[in-house]
Amino acid sequence: MAVNEHEETRARLPLAAAGALEAGEREQIERHLAGCAACAAEWERWRLCGLLLKRLPTPQPSPLVVERARARAVARLLETSDERSTQVGILLAVLVAWTLTLGSGVVVLVLTRGIAAAAELFTGNGWLWVAAYTTAGWFLAAVASAVLGRRYRTSRGLA
Repeated sequence: MAVNEHEETRARLPLAAAGALEAGEREQIERHLAGCAACAAEWERWRLCGLLLKRLPTPQPSPLVVERARARAVARLLETSDERSTQVGILLAVLVAWTLTLGSGVVVLVLTRGIAAAAELFTGNGWLWVAAYTTAGWFLAAVASAVLGRRYRTSRGLA
């Protein structure tokens, strides 16, 4: 028998006594114990120790600890819910800003130059004006979202 195998078996005896080994590992230890009196004696001590430990009552946390943990879990859940609501709100604000930007540009053009000018928007170089106007709207919506997000984090003490 190799010294390494013997030492590995001795090191795993506490795990075997606790029932924390796989079936193959338990069989390997049992084969070793059949041929090694020293390990068999140590195994018996560990087995008895495990039996005695199983008889001990399971420690229960105090009601104060349980209540604190529950309160923290609820607070974390509410915080996550608030963050999700804020993210959805910001996304909706950006989408509304984009829609209003694009729509108001066409409305302003119709009111100032007529329907024919609005139709020309999508022919020739008119699309450049729409792209610039839309980009400006998106940029302003992003800035507003960033400012709102920062204010929210600051007010919640997250920043």
